[in-house]
Amino acid sequence: MRVKYLDAVQNNVNFDLILLDQNIIGGIGGIETLKELRKNGYDEEAIVITGSPSSPAILDFEKYGFDGKLLKPYSIKELKEAIGQFVSI
Repeated sequence: MRVKYLDAVQNNVNFDLILLDQNIIGGIGGIETLKELRKNGYDEEAIVITGSPSSPAILDFEKYGFDGKLLKPYSIKELKEAIGQFVSI
């Protein structure tokens, strides 16, 4: 993940917003991923996604460095609303 992000930055790829699932089976989750991205210079918005309504990352998303939240399952309308808070769609 870190290498791909750094490669993208070196190739002048800009990210306006990222959506990260809190839990990734067999990999690091969204909280850890965002920490790594922030350490490597990502300073744009990030939305955490999870299916657990009582997750600390949903209840206090800003504490974990996220700018927004999205609870699964979500509709296309909810996805557009979440993204639309940060970028024009």
